[in-house]
Amino acid sequence: MKKAYEMWTDFENMTQNKFLWKTGMLLVDKGDGRNVKPVKDKLDELGYPNTTYSSEDLRKHFPTINFKDHIGLFDHDGGVLDVHNIFKSLLLLIDKLGGKIQTGVKVQNICPGTEVTLTTNRGKYRAKKVVLTTGPWTADITKSLELSLPLRVKAATVWFWKEKKFGSYSLDTGFPVFADYNIESWNDFIYAVPCYEYPNMLKLHMHHTIEHSIHPDYRDAQVGEAVAKITKKLTAYVREHFPYLEEEPSIVQRCMTTMTPDYDFILDKHPMWDNIVIGAGFSGHGFKLSPLIGKLLANMVLEKPITIDMKPFKISRFQKATWKFSKL
Repeated sequence: MKKAYEMWTDFENMTQNKFLWKTGMLLVDKGDGRNVKPVKDKLDELGYPNTTYSSEDLRKHFPTINFKDHIGLFDHDGGVLDVHNIFKSLLLLIDKLGGKIQTGVKVQNICPGTEVTLTTNRGKYRAKKVVLTTGPWTADITKSLELSLPLRVKAATVWFWKEKKFGSYSLDTGFPVFADYNIESWNDFIYAVPCYEYPNMLKLHMHHTIEHSIHPDYRDAQVGEAVAKITKKLTAYVREHFPYLEEEPSIVQRCMTTMTPDYDFILDKHPMWDNIVIGAGFSGHGFKLSPLIGKLLANMVLEKPITIDMKPFKISRFQKATWKFSKL
């Protein structure tokens, strides 16, 4: 993560833009805080600054949230990435460096060999080497390469709640990224991002809960009972713990996450064709590391040295894979 932070700063300097806002991250847990203890232990081990808050301290330092019998752990290095500005700046930079972006192109087949041929709905592309970062379509695409990856595309929903009082949970006023680690009550943890994506709206969701598995071409199919159930639970949660938010969500959005059985990434070459590099299965926590991931994939395809241990990201680790998902 430290290296990724450095690379985000490099990207900011390169484009003269601000992408990373270090708001800190507040974790809360009920009782003795047993669920956040492993996080604190890891932060201490890595030398990252953090602060523990008692229930009284929480009320004093974060008056816009209401947690009576909870303790808090504040990670001073937590933050928010401005996703839309990042993509906009990246596209401009690719164009400036002579790259060509093809939008609306569907890959229909990949024929491996000393030269890789991609058949698409707009013709064929040929290259000596290919990097596949095809998101939720990866499992479909790699089938034509006789490679079966244990990827599961998860339907996910995020909710936006409007502030009653302007600035109560805003990025501009210093409200941190938030996570409730009271897992016993939820079999999951609740995650919130301060207002910035939409004006005066806090983003809230449940991190790992599966609604159902989907095919990415039908992302919005079967929306209904599962989303309604989670919305009801989150609405009750907001009423109790976020008194300066309106009681009902203003915006509900759908998204997709491509999961691996162990929640770690796939960053590897095809077992038979080493001129095909695959990056997939980022399991909901890949974007913050994307500058480093991109560098690793580039080094793999260019045959440059890699100093990071890549064994945890090998395809071969899935021979005895088991799924570890919470359910509604």
